[in-house]
Amino acid sequence: MRASFFLSLILIFVLAACAQPKGTSAAKNGSQTFGSPQENTRPTFKPETTFVEMDWSPSSVEVSCAAERCPLQVGALIFAGEPVAGMIPTRRCTAFLVSGDTIVSNGHCDGFGKAKGYFITQKINGSAEVRSVTAVPFKRFTPDARGEKFSSGKPDVAMFTLNKAVRGLAPLRLASGPQIIFSKLTVFAIMNSPSETKLTIRSQDCFIRRHGAEFPFEMSESPDMIQSYGCRLEPGTSGAPMFAPGSEDVQAVQVGGVDPQQRAALVREKLRRDLFIYEKHWSSVSTNVRCFDFPGAKPVACTVTGEAVITQRFEAAQASEMAKLKARRVSPSVNFRLRPYDYQLRSSDQARFEVIHIPECKVSKERPASVPFIIEQVKIEFDEWAQPRIASMSQVLVNAGVKSVSPGGAHELEIAWPEPAGVYFSPHLGPRKKMGSRFHIDLPVCPG
Repeated sequence: MRASFFLSLILIFVLAACAQPKGTSAAKNGSQTFGSPQENTRPTFKPETTFVEMDWSPSSVEVSCAAERCPLQVGALIFAGEPVAGMIPTRRCTAFLVSGDTIVSNGHCDGFGKAKGYFITQKINGSAEVRSVTAVPFKRFTPDARGEKFSSGKPDVAMFTLNKAVRGLAPLRLASGPQIIFSKLTVFAIMNSPSETKLTIRSQDCFIRRHGAEFPFEMSESPDMIQSYGCRLEPGTSGAPMFAPGSEDVQAVQVGGVDPQQRAALVREKLRRDLFIYEKHWSSVSTNVRCFDFPGAKPVACTVTGEAVITQRFEAAQASEMAKLKARRVSPSVNFRLRPYDYQLRSSDQARFEVIHIPECKVSKERPASVPFIIEQVKIEFDEWAQPRIASMSQVLVNAGVKSVSPGGAHELEIAWPEPAGVYFSPHLGPRKKMGSRFHIDLPVCPG
């Protein structure tokens, strides 16, 4: 079944590009088959600009830890632009040290215009360190062609070179080698801060599991982008390191998060609300660091998690459920072997089908007086993790009277169809119209 979805359908990852404005902010820029994610483009927050006073300096920013223990290598990456109307525009992300003079964050955090970048650490031996960004030696980021309001859904990671090494602090190590399997990542990111000069690092646990419409992947496949649930990550968390249980290596770099209400609202643009229970799950997306050729690193072969792949897998899951429906015996009271034909109906939720089970053979050599048909109304339903299930709504047993039998064994049948429960997408090809009230069907004797 083909369909055009929104989600990278559903997809929907709202990427928290940079910190949302606090105080004065810049003006904001302002017939399909059911269930394909192809159309969705993962709406994202435009990298927001926060305006600060002209006397602002990176040394006035304080980064502290609210968790029980934060990696000291995690700090703030802030880009400050040219003054506008007596104010300095700034954008902020989270970043972390991977060598004395190199930090990692997101590619979308890479400044704007003639902005100057700064990395501010937590207090080390009683004092914080401030370093300037001088270069971007590595960057993997694909902007959406329609602008910063959207995300391409592709990997988003970058390395930034600092003007001077941060001393006395062992850098964090990016994970490499074969993919390890984990179902939880812990993120350390700047969030819920009291002000833009007093930034707080907090930790949250993000849980990873398969989602039929957003993340139809297993960690054993080494997905290049990782979808996780249950962590509430706000703008400004972009670029934060994520750790798996039992490992001190950085497994992924946080890209962004979206709250359940936003996801549900976006879903309703294409699907009925009752089909997906988004309200229960906060969502986050991150970049798998094993997949990229960082300087000195050897990447592993990873699975691309783009729109086309998600669509293909989502539709294949639906086709698999329909195949199970076709394979089962519909009614034990019918002595004929049945061959199912399914046709999608036009309906309010676009998920209803009519399956007509047509006999393939007759049980004896004698001419039957009538031939049974089973007409079944079915609906594709989804659980809260977008796993499809075929639900039978009704079954109607009808009989076609046998009018004549040709020498070749084809029976001319006549049937009075029951009232249709829906309208076929292609009415001229609908099984009832195509067969009409009189039609021929070949009924050989059933084997055995």
